[in-house]
Amino acid sequence: MYISNVHIENFRNFSTVDVPLKPFTIIVGKNDTGKSNLVDAINILLYNSKGNYYAKSLSKYDFNSQCVNEFVSKMKAIYEGMKDDFNAENYTAELVKNAPIVIIRMQFEDAKTPYEQSLLRDWLNGDEKLQFFEIEYKYYLKDNKRLNKLICDLEKEGLLEERHADFQLFLECYEHYLRSTNNNKSIDYTKIKNFVANTIDAERDSFSSGDTASATRVVANIIDSSLNLKDKAELTKRYEEFFDGIKSLDSFRSIYSDIISQNQSIEDFINDIRLVPNAKKYKDIIENITLSYGNDMLFQRGLGTRNLIFLLTLYSYFLSDTFKRFNLVCIEEPESHLDINNLKIAIEFFQKAQGKNALTQLVISTHSNQIMNKLELTNVILLLNNTSVIDLANVDPELVYYLAKRENFDTLNMFYASKLIMVEGSTEEIYINSLLQRDSSLNNIRVISIGQKGFKSFIKAWTSFHEHTTQEKLGIVRDYDYQDQAKREHEVYNSDVIMIETSAGKEFENDFVKKASNLAKLNKLFDKTFSAQEMYDHMTSDKLNNIIAICRAMDAGVDFSIPDYIGSLLEWIKR
Repeated sequence: MYISNVHIENFRNFSTVDVPLKPFTIIVGKNDTGKSNLVDAINILLYNSKGNYYAKSLSKYDFNSQCVNEFVSKMKAIYEGMKDDFNAENYTAELVKNAPIVIIRMQFEDAKTPYEQSLLRDWLNGDEKLQFFEIEYKYYLKDNKRLNKLICDLEKEGLLEERHADFQLFLECYEHYLRSTNNNKSIDYTKIKNFVANTIDAERDSFSSGDTASATRVVANIIDSSLNLKDKAELTKRYEEFFDGIKSLDSFRSIYSDIISQNQSIEDFINDIRLVPNAKKYKDIIENITLSYGNDMLFQRGLGTRNLIFLLTLYSYFLSDTFKRFNLVCIEEPESHLDINNLKIAIEFFQKAQGKNALTQLVISTHSNQIMNKLELTNVILLLNNTSVIDLANVDPELVYYLAKRENFDTLNMFYASKLIMVEGSTEEIYINSLLQRDSSLNNIRVISIGQKGFKSFIKAWTSFHEHTTQEKLGIVRDYDYQDQAKREHEVYNSDVIMIETSAGKEFENDFVKKASNLAKLNKLFDKTFSAQEMYDHMTSDKLNNIIAICRAMDAGVDFSIPDYIGSLLEWIKR
């Protein structure tokens, strides 16, 4: 079974949003799109790995700022309308009616085994054909005596004029519930404790220090859950043997030698003094065990190795949960501190771990193309902004497959670049990036090479991800190749947010050589006396090295003219 959808209203940056989840989900989003807030919202409903039950009161800062501002404005208007004939009961009713409400709703699906169904049976919702299990957390202003008394006290003290819309003040009268949506019955701790949220934060560096509480607790829990009774007995036995070894150390009694030499009568008494370690309980023993890697203590290893060991160890522990609980494991930025080899190990581990435990669901948030491109793109959820979520499983399958098979394609820029320029090959990519570095008016623009001639599938993919955009722009720089029909087919995509520009000559090199005085400057750069055709042949004979030489000359102050089709696109995209 797994959580199939999380519905959130008025929580932090989310006004209203539905986030679909799968047994294994990759969540991708720019900074401040709400990846961590989504995880925190889930934690409110579920029991968490630190043993805390988070269905509790929220602070003012947990409310979406827009809904709070709307509430304050509305209550000011209502107060102005009734202050001359003020009625506390009527004003209280308006407060309750208009107060912001935080709602977090969670659906479970695919409970296959009788045990899984028994965990969820009280939350069944829907008809026989479309069954799901749903719970809801609600944090709301309750119409009660306390709220009414607060309004009356403010009026009596003459403070109502000043504080009639003080949201922080009214938070004292908020309450919460966690209930099943099918019958509105409350869900208590005994039910929810079987549903655990475990978060591996992006800031996990302290794990490597053996004396930190987090590392000690994790290792102790892993030992306790993974060792059978025989192994636990062996561990205790070995520790007792260590005790016996300490007891046999007699050299410490040398401190008494002077006393014995002066008074032989107390020698027998002194000989009965022994070193005896404090006896340790089993729990004390395992809490004093930490991890090593090879012959080194973990803290002696690099940050990347420590993070990889932490990820593999902790996720393995969650997979082997012996309490038969549902485990939602959220891993933030698994790529943090990992080099390409360690990242590959982590990715392969996550892939092969899927299905090992039907009660474990994995959610990864990432900024890494490596993780996205190595795993199924149909598992990817895009958080575009506070309200817009795209499930790639619902995007045209041909487009998703087209992106998935292009292993080295910069998929994240396709999703998130505010201004994106696509080019056919490395020559244009290097050249345009050089122009961007030299022109301070060209900002926040990404250039990616698609490595082929046809752009239609990429344009369709970009359009599907930015269907309602008015801010993002896509520019296409393509070669003419003497194909009028292909040029016309691409230009039909031109719009306010998409511009297609095609070279006048066969390709980039033709236009660059023929532009203004570029030919003379190229002859000087390459120490040649070529004609335009000869210079074109020279440039296309070794495209990559020649464009690098041109860009270096530009950096040194040589003022080459920009081909018209590229110049017009850059002017458009920077507006």
